[in-house]
Amino acid sequence: MKEDFRQELCMAGTVSELPRIVEFVDDACEQAAINPAQRFNLQLAVEEACMNVIEHAYGGKGGEVTVCFEVDGTDAQITVTDHGRPFDPEQVVARTSASRWRSVPSEGSASI
Repeated sequence: MKEDFRQELCMAGTVSELPRIVEFVDDACEQAAINPAQRFNLQLAVEEACMNVIEHAYGGKGGEVTVCFEVDGTDAQITVTDHGRPFDPEQVVARTSASRWRSVPSEGSASI
């Protein structure tokens, strides 16, 4: 994995833009030398996070979404930021573990 790498994409958060987001993640993974087996999982996670933003934070009406891809040493982090309705993981029924969310600042970003 390439060390100390950062790329950011800021765009309209609409369903029609999801392929562009997936392509951004794929390109960033390639540039960061992340193996192909992990790329698919990262693409899927980011696509799902962005779809949740579109559906829940923006109510399907769209809004700005920023995807930041960072590599620091051997760790990769992708952050999706929006300015829509906030998400509180503490309010989610115990169907999933809320402990996997590192932080959810009030402006609406989360790291997975």
